[in-house]
Amino acid sequence: MDWDDLRILAALEREGSLAATARRLGVNHATVSRRIAALEDDLGQQLIRRLARSTPLTEKGREVAAIAQEMEHSALKVARAGYAAHGTLTGTVRLSAPPILVSEVIIPAMGAMRSAHPDLRIVLSGNSHIASLDRGQADLAVRMVEPQGQQNIVRRIGQVDFALYATAPIAKQPPAEWRFIAFDETLAHVAQQRWLEEYAGDRPLDL
Repeated sequence: MDWDDLRILAALEREGSLAATARRLGVNHATVSRRIAALEDDLGQQLIRRLARSTPLTEKGREVAAIAQEMEHSALKVARAGYAAHGTLTGTVRLSAPPILVSEVIIPAMGAMRSAHPDLRIVLSGNSHIASLDRGQADLAVRMVEPQGQQNIVRRIGQVDFALYATAPIAKQPPAEWRFIAFDETLAHVAQQRWLEEYAGDRPLDL
């Protein structure tokens, strides 16, 4: 049995489709399909249902994928122990953060990180969707809300001030005529968004 086949199945369970899995792993669709088929042959079990528009995992597929994800987590712990022992950082780290933090905070700091750890490869994912660390969708996540996962190690790394800003002409308009720009619906649960919605009241709120 090839470990890479198990890794691909674990990724398929996380991503939900062959195409998304291929994009995540940087391979083509046919490779993912072929490796899953090879794993099915090794196990003598059907792991996915090959439907016209989707490829959901079978019950056995979900069971094997869960074991594969546990193996991934164990391998990561071993790697981290090795890094700590040698005082160096190598390998790939998947970092998830909201787009504004990626562009304004993380990317400007990448130069210093590259100089300090030249063998470390960081894969950035800038989207409003909260990646699940428990499900292996990312290794690290910078968030503007408190994480809910039970296995997460959480550390506060800073504070972001939230305020209302406007150009001088708009600021001179009657408050009743103000229009507000807010986060999109994926961040509707964030405290700042809820505050802005309450403050805006019946006034227009653009996403």
